Amino acid sequence: PDQEEHGHEPDMGRAVLLDQDGDSFILSRSKDLSHLQEDLRLVHDLFVLTFAAMAGGLLATWARAPCIIGYIVGGAVVGPGTMNGIQELVQVESVGQLGVCMLLFCLGLELSWAKILANTRAALAGLLSMVLVC
Repeated sequence: PDQEEHGHEPDMGRAVLLDQDGDSFILSRSKDLSHLQEDLRLVHDLFVLTFAAMAGGLLATWARAPCIIGYIVGGAVVGPGTMNGIQELVQVESVGQLGVCMLLFCLGLELSWAKILANTRAALAGLLSMVLVC
């Protein structure tokens, strides 16, 4: 309203939505794409998660457990359920989903039809049990 009174139109290139908790969500991007916009909170959150996963992996290796257990525990420790060290939960979750997609793609590259056909009986038993449970 103040900008309209002085003859300036509001910048609709960056519409921001505020929820009841004071969290802001950018609904559209700026029309000026000539400079890189960085989100330091997201970079910080990804650094915290990477460091926690690395520390958890090192502790798991030291305890002679699989590294993946340490990665999961490290992420759980700094996640919203415990220390609440992550601020941009939605963006970090999106990056995590992309990571899971990449992991499944890499696993798919490792599979061959010979391995699948050799384990047909176990695969069908797993499929049948999933259908019956769900």
